[in-house]
Order: sequence, then structure tokens, then C-alpha cells
Amino acid sequence: ASVLPYFRKLERDLDFGGGEHGGDGASGLSRVAPDEWPGFSRGTAAAFAELRFRNIADQNADFADGWFPLGVSATRDQRVSAAMGYLTADVRARANLTVRGDTQVDGLAVSGGRVAGVRAKGATIGAREVILAAGALQSPAHLLRAGIGPARQLRDAGIDVLADRAGVGANLQEHPAISLSAFLLPDARQPHAMRRHVHVGLRYSSNAVGAPPSDMYLVVVAKSAWHAIGRRVGSLMGWINKPFSTGYVRLAPRNPAGPAEVAFELLSDPRDFARMKAGFRFMASLFDTAALRAIARDPAVSTHGALAQLVGRKSLANRL
Repeated sequence: ASVLPYFRKLERDLDFGGGEHGGDGASGLSRVAPDEWPGFSRGTAAAFAELRFRNIADQNADFADGWFPLGVSATRDQRVSAAMGYLTADVRARANLTVRGDTQVDGLAVSGGRVAGVRAKGATIGAREVILAAGALQSPAHLLRAGIGPARQLRDAGIDVLADRAGVGANLQEHPAISLSAFLLPDARQPHAMRRHVHVGLRYSSNAVGAPPSDMYLVVVAKSAWHAIGRRVGSLMGWINKPFSTGYVRLAPRNPAGPAEVAFELLSDPRDFARMKAGFRFMASLFDTAALRAIARDPAVSTHGALAQLVGRKSLANRL
């Protein structure tokens, strides 16, 4: 069955109409127009064109390879989360809805061979129906602790089997990514007044053996942080949008109630490793185009680890 009707139902696209888009959903979708892009975003789009990629304008209607203004869940002036879009004042006032903040679910409550509610803060909240939506990591962990998952793995952890389901915790996927950052000349930097810093994306095909079309993705990051140094650094961030590698979520046999074991197994499939290397070389070739040589200097691999998080915090010390 097509998921398109459901995307249309939730979406309120502020830029495009037609059969592929929704116009009155709770989640706003918008793009920064190309004539508003800072120099680095415009320059990278010119680099895409220099390498003969075309502007497909609407990534959600034209599914060929090409570059486009990047759509994000936002109105013109702010991001729109699921809570902002759906938990409006009218919805919160409904008699049949209770929103509990600062409440961590400890696990699923099982009674008579079925899930009958959830445990939170030491108490059980009963329910006729439970919808588990705790993300790709915590959802399988809750199921496994309740006895829903691969029987052998559950028995090894000392958990009674409620339902033998081999797929619970399996087939975990994530997009492996790498970034190249460069020093931007003054005319290429993002203005102080502009808040959104990712404006343009590229979808392209690796043409690797066995890989599907349009399996790669790249975005242009016009600034790297809120401070003066961050405004001087722009990045190309590329990833494998359709990976072959899969990982898992498992309970620790010696401590099943503790944190689950999470292994993404990124690049474990050699086809992904080869595509990641090719993606890196492709980003390097973009920095070597005439369009980017004119505005960016000294590209180098960048990481988003603990040090980046530390200097990214808003403080007087970091500003200085």
C-alpha cells in the first residue's frame, strides 16, 4: 500500500502543491529560496551544475538525481516538531487526553499473555491498547524486556518468552556519513540574521554494483556554529542514503534490565565501505571545481564529536 496519502495528510507544504504534496496538514514544510542563499550555498549549487547535475527543484516530486532547495519541517520562521504540530491548545484540552511530562516509561506491563499497559515511576498505567513509539533503540529494548523477541536470546537473558519474534532488535540501519569542511571567504559566509543554515541538497547515484539508483545524499552546511569561527567554516556532509549494512539492539545477558547493547555495524558491508570512500572523493572533487575554489579554502575532514559539542555551547568563553 502507498504511504503517499499519509504523507499528504500530515504535510502543509508552503512552496509546492499538486498530487505529491499536502496543503493543510499539521506539519509545515518549507525551503529557503535560492535567491536568499548565502554565497557558499550558491557556490556549491554552481559546483553541482559544473559537474552536470540539474536542478530538480522539488525532491518530493521529481525522483531523479539532482540538486534542490532542501525542505525541512518548518514554517518560514521556526521548526515544527510533532508536539508543536499536533499537541495544540485545543488538543491538550480534550477530556480523553492526558499528557504526562517528566515521566519515563520503565517497561511494558504484561498480564494474561498480553501487553496490558506500561510501568512508569513504579506504577502501572493500564490500557486496552498500547502503541509503543519509543524510537528505533528503545522500542525493541522494551519489547525484549517484556518477552517479545528472539526466543533463544530472551532465554539467555533469563526472560520468559511471551512471543517468539526473530525480527525484534534486528535489521537496525543508520546512514554512515562524512563531512569535509573549509574556510569560507567573507562574501561566502552566512549573514548573522539568517537562522537556517542548511539550504541545498543533492541526490545522486553511486552506480556501484548492486546499489539502487539515487542511493547517495549530500547537503551543504553554510555555517558550522553560532560563533565567529563557526560562521567562517562551511561543510559538505555526505552519506549513504540506502545502506546495505545492518546492526542490532540486544539485551545484555548479564544485565537485561540495564542499557541495551546497540551495534549499528556501519560500513560492515564492503559495498557500503566502497561507496563511502567514493562519496568522500566526490566531495573533494566539488571543492576542486572553479565555483568552490573561488570562495572556499583548505578543505579537511571534520567530525562532530565531544570537542565540537564543547565549543558549540553558547557561552562568553566560547565567544571569546
